[in-house]
Amino acid sequence: MLRISGSLDTLTSFAGANCAQAVVASLLADPHAPDTSCAARRRPPDFTASAAQ
Repeated sequence: MLRISGSLDTLTSFAGANCAQAVVASLLADPHAPDTSCAARRRPPDFTASAAQ
């Protein structure tokens, strides 16, 4: 079972969906050597924060 919190950030959640699906498919095809090469190419989204006033 996969539980997801009530918040959903579509920018980061779905941006890597194809990569995640490919990794899972390759894991099922070869559990000893899944292809995770697409994950290495992924970069985190820009992040900014500001102090609360």
